[in-house]
Amino acid sequence: MIVTKLNGGLGNQMFQYALGRALSEKLGTELQLDTSGYATTVPGETPRHYELGCFKMTPEISDASIIPHPISKQRALLQKIGIGTTPSQLTPVHENGFAFDPAILNSPDHSYLVGYWQSEKYFKQVREQLLKDFVLKNKPNAANAATLAKITENESVSIHVRRGDYITNSSANQFHGLSPLEYYRQSIKLIVPKLKNPHFFIFSDDPQWCQENLETGYPTTYVTNNDGDTGYEDMRLMSACDHHIIANSSFSWWGAWLNPKPNKIVLAPARWFNDADTDTRDIYAEGWIKV
Repeated sequence: MIVTKLNGGLGNQMFQYALGRALSEKLGTELQLDTSGYATTVPGETPRHYELGCFKMTPEISDASIIPHPISKQRALLQKIGIGTTPSQLTPVHENGFAFDPAILNSPDHSYLVGYWQSEKYFKQVREQLLKDFVLKNKPNAANAATLAKITENESVSIHVRRGDYITNSSANQFHGLSPLEYYRQSIKLIVPKLKNPHFFIFSDDPQWCQENLETGYPTTYVTNNDGDTGYEDMRLMSACDHHIIANSSFSWWGAWLNPKPNKIVLAPARWFNDADTDTRDIYAEGWIKV
């Protein structure tokens, strides 16, 4: 089996699942998910929970007893002489840096994946399978169905503005930073000449700020149907749009990646993290435009 450790919100969990799915398909073995990290909240971090249950696929959740954990030298010695918990049969495979590591795709059966794996290079080979796995199991409610119809009837462009914990959580703000308003203005200016009659659909955890500060100059719908508990509905709506202006966020990354249209235009912030020295070249999917 392949076991992948989940952490973070929906977008991060999708990346972690995707690599696990790619490896399990390659090896012809089962995939299990370790959700044990959600049992506790780390001080200073945004509280998270398991969110993949919104999709049709139903992966197995691993039993805690098979998960490898760091052990002390004393405990390791006791285990060696037959006292204490039996060591896990899984081999930890840790992410070393943010850039794509091709060696990860050669991980053997019984690997325990620990990382974020934020690059399509880890799972592009199973894209068609992932498009099936990441289908929501419930139909949209009336409000979302109406927005979905509006999206499909127009030359639609999703804009995602991530604020929320990127502002309120000091560690998240320090690490991620915000995509500045100028990024969105520049992206709108770049994409408009490529389209005939664009209609922008703005998704944000701070819609009031967007309405007060983000003006497109074209027909615009501010999508306010969903809250934090139903954010996956926003991802469904985003992925139905023709084109995308994403934030430095794994959530809107997936909203754009799940769009199956071959001629889609995706604009993404050239600076993904506050730390300009972090190698983020592999986070951008093929054909995406950095602004």
